[in-house]
Amino acid sequence: MVSLTDRASWALALFLTSALTIGCRKATCDVEQCDIREATCQAVAAHAAACFRGDSSVSTPVTVIPRSTTGEMSTPPTNAQVEAYVLNAKALSLYLLAKADVTLQQTSALQYQQVGAYYSSSTKAITIIDDGYPLDGYWAVAMLVHENVHALQDRDGTLGKTSPKTFDEGIAVSALIEGEAAFIEDRATLAMFGTREDSFAWNPIFDHWQSAQRSRAFASEVPLALEYSHVSYAFGEPIVRDAYLQGGEARERSTVQTPPLTTRRLLQRSLGDPKADGDVRAALEATAVPDLGAPYSFYSSDALGAWALEQFLGRLDQVDLGRTAAAALAGDTYVVHIDDTRTNVVGTWHLRFDDAATAAAVLAAVSGRLPWRVWQTGADVVLVGASNGTFLERLPNQPPLGPLPAASPAAAATTTASAGPRDARTVVCAPDQAAVTNR
Repeated sequence: MVSLTDRASWALALFLTSALTIGCRKATCDVEQCDIREATCQAVAAHAAACFRGDSSVSTPVTVIPRSTTGEMSTPPTNAQVEAYVLNAKALSLYLLAKADVTLQQTSALQYQQVGAYYSSSTKAITIIDDGYPLDGYWAVAMLVHENVHALQDRDGTLGKTSPKTFDEGIAVSALIEGEAAFIEDRATLAMFGTREDSFAWNPIFDHWQSAQRSRAFASEVPLALEYSHVSYAFGEPIVRDAYLQGGEARERSTVQTPPLTTRRLLQRSLGDPKADGDVRAALEATAVPDLGAPYSFYSSDALGAWALEQFLGRLDQVDLGRTAAAALAGDTYVVHIDDTRTNVVGTWHLRFDDAATAAAVLAAVSGRLPWRVWQTGADVVLVGASNGTFLERLPNQPPLGPLPAASPAAAATTTASAGPRDARTVVCAPDQAAVTNR
């Protein structure tokens, strides 16, 4: 997917930096400005995507639709999806990670407003969203190159190679899928300006971009629903570029096909996290959550990961601690319980850190800030929030923890992330879904 708003400052930096070095070297892959509605231009973009990837070109149909026509991204949600969104958004709102009064339809509309183009693995076609702007600029060609990379990823099995099991994994996996397409898009942009890649200030601009995306996420009412926009491109592209510098297209492709499985690992560079085992998630299932008893029953579970933790603590004005804690998050389990009326929710977030000192700092930061039950045991911190304050008053200060229950059939297909990216939008690496570029 390609987003128009989140790439604006990045595109400006590309333009300004490229303008200083125009004419330094002929590009190794031919690409030029043209009208992407024309077949000849579409062939140029397809060839450029394959060339920069060290791949053979694939012919992919391209359709241009007006913003008012949402195409296959407009499939109405089922009643089950709407209920899952409502319950999970209510639970996430207890941790300032969603707004209970923002509907699924509003969230989906917000997501779609940022989409500039997408590739569908079911139709094997690219769709360009026409907002009335000219489609013959360098940015339009670069966007089409980006989508053609997704077509190549689909052909070689990259899109479906890793099936995320949690929200945390989903962010990490999609980040490298989008990161590769973003890197090749930017290489194509530089080529159109005749700019040498080694003369471009990649790392300072990556740092600025990541800082800007963190700020956008903190300002969002639905940060988990927009994680693909805030995280995937800015944090995925640097990893892909590093792989390319280390071993060319082959290393780039193997890195994308074996992505990090946690956002701690994905954010490692920006967090200053030196640990190499950031993909190793501590198992918390045996002592995950308190037994709440009637009238509450288990609804869903997930792992939210380092990005969500950083967002949560940042919203408590603990930005520095958020990054420190994210870099030390060994594992987490997030569990939603609902009462028998299916209106009241309890969200339990069990966090395990590398050390007890980090856990103590987190405990101190969150204690007394919101009406939660929160306690520390060693390197673990457990938070329990409830939409019904009376329930919290009856809950013991430190209830015993038990194993993670099995999901009920009704909730088996839902996760906490359905309040955000999973069920409310197309998912990059899910079978028969659109790989949507939000840049």
